[in-house]
Amino acid sequence: APSEAEAELAAMNVHGVIDAVMTEDSDILVFGAPCIIRSAKNDKNYLNIQVFTEDGLEHGCSLTRGDRLLIALLVGGDYDGGVPGCGIEIAHKVALHSKIGQMMLDAFLSMTPDEFSEWAKELVEDLRTLLSTNPYNSLERRYKAVADRIPQGFPQRAVVSKYVHAFTSLSAGAAASPWDISFYQPDLANLADFCRQHLGWEDDAIIEKMYGGVWEGTYLRALCKVSSTVLM
Repeated sequence: APSEAEAELAAMNVHGVIDAVMTEDSDILVFGAPCIIRSAKNDKNYLNIQVFTEDGLEHGCSLTRGDRLLIALLVGGDYDGGVPGCGIEIAHKVALHSKIGQMMLDAFLSMTPDEFSEWAKELVEDLRTLLSTNPYNSLERRYKAVADRIPQGFPQRAVVSKYVHAFTSLSAGAAASPWDISFYQPDLANLADFCRQHLGWEDDAIIEKMYGGVWEGTYLRALCKVSSTVLM
C-alpha cells in the first residue's frame, strides 16, 4: 500500500477485489469500505464476529460517512490529535445529534479549498455552541471545556482529505494498479511458495496457517462463483 493499509483495503473492497475487510482498526469506518468484519468480544479466532455494512451504518446506526469523519476528527487518529478532552462518547453524541459531520463532508466535496476554509469557521462556531450550551438537551450535559479547546483551524482540510481522498494503488494518478480487478480467487500454490521463500515457513506451518485463515475463504469464494454461474 502506498499509504495507509486500511485505506488500501477499503479501496480494494469498493472495487470488488475483496469481499470484505477484516480489521480492528476503527479508521476503516471512515475510509468507506462497504463491508467490514470485526471480532466480537475480542475473539481472536473470529468465531464470533460483527459485520458492518455502509448501508447498516448509515440507516441502522444513523451514522453517515460524514458523521464518522467528524468523530475521527474530534477524537483524533493517525493524522492529528483531535480536540483535547473529546473522547469517543462525546464525539458520538455530537455526530448523532447534529448535521455538522455530513455538512462538513458535503462542503469538502463541493467547495474550493479557500471556500472550505471560510465555511469551516462557521462550522466551528456551530460546534462550539452545541458543545457549550447543549441547546436541545441532546448531549445530556454541556461540554464547555471541550468547546473551548477546539484548536484554531479545525478541521484542517489536509486531514479531511487524507480520510476522504486517501491515496491508494487504485487512486487516480497512482501507478498502474497491481490488482487484476476481474480475478477473485487467490493462487494458493504461489502463496505457499511465497511463504516458503520469503518467510522461511516449513510445509507444515504453511498448511496450518492456510487451514485457519485462507482455505475456508477460498472454498466459499469458489462455491459462490459456481452458484452465480449456475444462476446465469
